[in-house]
Amino acid sequence: MKKLLCTIILALAGTALFGIDFSLSAGAGGIVGGLFTRYILSANGSTEKLEATQEADQLNYGGFVFFDATYGIFCISFQNGHNTYRADLIEVGNKTTMSGKGWESMLGFSLLGKYPFRLNDRFTIFPLLGIEYQISLVQLWTDPDDGKVYRRNDDVDFFVTDWNSFFINVGGGVDFMLPKNFFLRGELLCGFRLMTPYEKKNLDTMKTLTGDSKPKLGGITVVPTFRISAGYRFYTKVKSTKSKTTDVPPTELIPELTQIPDQSQAKDPHRNSERHVPFSPEGQGVFLLPIEATIYKTRQEIIDRGFVKYDRENFEKADELTQSAHNVYKDGDKESALALAEDALLLYNDILQNGWSSYDEERETRVFRLPKGLAPKTPSGR
Repeated sequence: MKKLLCTIILALAGTALFGIDFSLSAGAGGIVGGLFTRYILSANGSTEKLEATQEADQLNYGGFVFFDATYGIFCISFQNGHNTYRADLIEVGNKTTMSGKGWESMLGFSLLGKYPFRLNDRFTIFPLLGIEYQISLVQLWTDPDDGKVYRRNDDVDFFVTDWNSFFINVGGGVDFMLPKNFFLRGELLCGFRLMTPYEKKNLDTMKTLTGDSKPKLGGITVVPTFRISAGYRFYTKVKSTKSKTTDVPPTELIPELTQIPDQSQAKDPHRNSERHVPFSPEGQGVFLLPIEATIYKTRQEIIDRGFVKYDRENFEKADELTQSAHNVYKDGDKESALALAEDALLLYNDILQNGWSSYDEERETRVFRLPKGLAPKTPSGR
């Protein structure tokens, strides 16, 4: 288990080191899933031969919070589970069956590695692989004889911690970006539970009862889980690409860098007069990437509407990404170029949407600050 944990941590560090960009986000959501156990415990000793089987089907539900560092997700969860169980104990010429219902509560901690693949400016998919440790808080079963509810750890030989569990989780997820750095996330996981202290104690019991020094335990516990959540990306850092951008002057990609947009053509009353590049396909020559046309059109709308002032830092960052995409494409790395271009378009779209919100707030503020004599009159003329 320690080797697996170290491998996951090293993998996360490696992907973060060589990734194009890095972001931090956090959020919360809900969980729904199941737990399905099927196993056989058998022993053939000098004193007796025994075989025990157990089946359990459980519905899990709960909530969780997460912290995402682009290539890894750390989660804390709380879940309840309702199950039905059946256990058979087979001796020579005798079979005893027990069945009933059970309930449990668990506190979970998981660390999942992921590698994001951006499909477009809104959707990102990612595979998941990691581990989870669940701490058992409550274990309840109904008595098979009288139907009364009792704690499974009431038995002097067992403790509630005997149901603590390790899982290996695999799966995948998808993010849908919303305005202002918010996003929705859906994840589908399949967990495989390792042997619990409870199952190990059952092996020891078999040894004692039968005299078999090596009783056998076979079976599997599978835990499918669906998680849906909402998150907020509060930090983004773009990996430096100066080594590729300094070879080509900005004017090669944007030859009209010092021109001022023709204010007489402005259709919007709050068009900006700052020095930015007007969108002009003719002046650009040819677009190396099809997405560049959309990028320049969105960029120019931001400029024309005067929204640059609301988020100048991200606007410049988007420009840097666009330039990097152009240069990386010319170097022959089309896949990385497309990823950079999509990141730039996502940033431009965020700036545009946030700009409308900021402009509306600014306009409302101006109205409320009008001098008293210029304040709009009510319909009655007062």
